[in-house]
Amino acid sequence: MTKHLDFRIVPTDDGSKSIFHPLYKTLYHSHWGALQESRHIFLQAGLNYFIENSPTLPSSEIRIFEMGFGTGLNALLSLHWAIQNNNVLRYHTIEKYPVPLHVVNDLEYFKLLQDASNSLSQDDLLRYFIQMHQAMIQSLPTVMLHPNFQFFPIHGDILSSTLPSNIDLVFYDAFAPDCQQDLWTEALLLKVYQRMNPNAILVTFCAQGAFKRRLKKVGFHVTSPSGPIGKREITRAIKPPNGF
Repeated sequence: MTKHLDFRIVPTDDGSKSIFHPLYKTLYHSHWGALQESRHIFLQAGLNYFIENSPTLPSSEIRIFEMGFGTGLNALLSLHWAIQNNNVLRYHTIEKYPVPLHVVNDLEYFKLLQDASNSLSQDDLLRYFIQMHQAMIQSLPTVMLHPNFQFFPIHGDILSSTLPSNIDLVFYDAFAPDCQQDLWTEALLLKVYQRMNPNAILVTFCAQGAFKRRLKKVGFHVTSPSGPIGKREITRAIKPPNGF
């Protein structure tokens, strides 16, 4: 079905690009800026917070599950982070409608990521980015993109797919509840919760009150960190140390 959808590149206010999804009639990112939004929510409030606040860090790797691969920006930022910080990430992600490669080529995220250590060139970033999208489209089980970053794509529907276990960090990045109501239900949140480790973190752009109440009912401890430009707050949910 993906190949017949007319994905359209849209510039955002921070100079990075997003995509307008023809089926859901919405952007993958905030019009205020795709790059600043992803960095603020998923790196700063998610990955960096996890590293700084987890009582016991994994000894060898951090297991991330991203709900909604989309443009691949969160995955590319995570790969870049892993190499710069010399941490090992096992990155699991699911996508029902992969973006076609001819659209991916025009996003040009690799031009916006600076690497102070000079360990990554723009050519490296572009190659990794294309390999991730190819793996998702082709439904490959796993791809070792770099010694610090192993990629596990799931081309399918989260409602019927088996999720990875022992998750340390969840990037919950589906479209908003008014676009994809079935991806914000208590039942699905419980499914994700049960695959997470104690002290694991879920972070998302959604700050809807009803969503937060579902998270609490499932068992999460919920907080509301400040949001990126254009958004007052986001949501971070922590699975308690005694969570089952």
